[in-house]
Amino acid sequence: MYVVYQLINAKGEIEYVGHTKNPNTKLLNHVDKNGKFAGRTDLSLEIIKSGFRKKNRAFQYECKIQKELGFETDKQKFSRNMKEVQKKTTEQKSIKVAAYKITGEFLGIFPSIMETARYFDLHRNLVWLVVNTKQKSTKGYIFKKV
Repeated sequence: MYVVYQLINAKGEIEYVGHTKNPNTKLLNHVDKNGKFAGRTDLSLEIIKSGFRKKNRAFQYECKIQKELGFETDKQKFSRNMKEVQKKTTEQKSIKVAAYKITGEFLGIFPSIMETARYFDLHRNLVWLVVNTKQKSTKGYIFKKV
């Protein structure tokens, strides 16, 4: 069963609302060195509602509470992040790419990473890695931003 919980600071202010299947370890995860509230010792976890059989229902209730408290909901955060990812993907596609053989022979200029990948029968991520200088070459080709 899933629960919806809130994290409350020593002043009694709600700082976070979330859902989990395991509330006993959730607070520890939040204050762990890699957690959202790393190193904090003033937080306590309070269960708002329990008994959700499906994660989806707990998530919907979590978002409802977040909205009532004036927080950005996780649904809104997800939507915003997806828009940013789509924007970055669109920007990647619009990068003009110059292609060379590993020997230095110029092969041409392509309108996008995707078109370059199609022409050379490569996965777009391989072209992206070279264009963004994460690796020097791939499959005998060098690609550079124009």
